[in-house]
Amino acid sequence: MGWRLLIISLSAVLSLLPLDVQARDHARSGASPEIAQQGFRKLEPGQTWSYKFQQKSPGISSSFKSVFQGWSNGRAVFYSIGTHRLDAARARRVDAAAEAGRVQIISKKGRTYQLGLRLVFDAKGRLVERQHISGNETFKPHDCQTVEGTCRYSLTDSEIGDTIYLVRRSTYRDGVWYFQVNVDPTRDPSHSDNLLETGEISFGTDGVVMDSVRFRGGKTFSWLELR
Repeated sequence: MGWRLLIISLSAVLSLLPLDVQARDHARSGASPEIAQQGFRKLEPGQTWSYKFQQKSPGISSSFKSVFQGWSNGRAVFYSIGTHRLDAARARRVDAAAEAGRVQIISKKGRTYQLGLRLVFDAKGRLVERQHISGNETFKPHDCQTVEGTCRYSLTDSEIGDTIYLVRRSTYRDGVWYFQVNVDPTRDPSHSDNLLETGEISFGTDGVVMDSVRFRGGKTFSWLELR
């Protein structure tokens, strides 16, 4: 099914260098939603955040930076800049995506690429668009990541040409958002409510992600801000 391939693509936002590391299992406590949103509205172009991506089983790790480019039509535009070691097939897809203007290759040596991947958020810091290494994902109306309770959205991937409908259930407690994401049975043709992932996410006083820890397919994925 197309949505199964799409879920696989979500974990391919970074194609990462293998290291013997352990991912953190919990997000650190961050700012309250009110303080985070106030800070997000005050972002200025050129602000930069450094992160470590880690995955358990197998252990892989990569460092990358996120740079705020500015506001465009009421939306916040960021670039994630990192180094990715790709297999031959994915390298060909990235080259084709770059030729089509969908991905920015900053530099490459063999099949090791430094890429600039675009992320777009709405005025409240909710993700509406994200590039991965061979395409683009669009969230409508957004990814629901800071909405308390139940929130429904769609996710479309340009590479696969498929749309899935999801429902996210979130609870905020002591500086951390706890969530789970299921296929939306009210809009999925099979009426499935398959659990896709659970996780935790926290935000700094600037409204930008501090830690994101996701559990998907028996694996733990962590995006941790380096301070």
